[in-house]
Amino acid sequence: MLNYSCSIKDKKISKKMIPSKDFDKLVNIIAKNFFIKDDLYFDVCFVDKKEIQRINKKYRKINKATDVITFAFKDQKINFDLPLLGEIYICVDVAKQQAKANKNSLNREICLLFVHGILHLFQIDHQTQKDYNKVVKLQQQLLDKANI
Repeated sequence: MLNYSCSIKDKKISKKMIPSKDFDKLVNIIAKNFFIKDDLYFDVCFVDKKEIQRINKKYRKINKATDVITFAFKDQKINFDLPLLGEIYICVDVAKQQAKANKNSLNREICLLFVHGILHLFQIDHQTQKDYNKVVKLQQQLLDKANI
């Protein structure tokens, strides 16, 4: 089973803004899609633009705000027995801008970033345009299965 916890590090975000029911549907669909039978865990943290920019600069050497950053612990060559996949950071400020630009609801945009982060936890990446197109298609399929 795929399990997650959420934390909020942005005072402008209320718990009501986090689509927990949709997240629950998505993790169940993803667990089935990837044949996950073991208990696996990850954390999701909602941050503001300033914090996501700080994280992006520190760990990716890119000094600008972004929508989502994932730290997949498998990528870090950490050797431990805990079933912890990693951490996902989502910037709601950027999600709001993207939702408007993409003509999405904020809920859908946040769910899209949530799925995007989870795919990175499973080492599904997009270094090339071809890979990016595959990720976008997979995200869309997962959101459609969840009726989001």
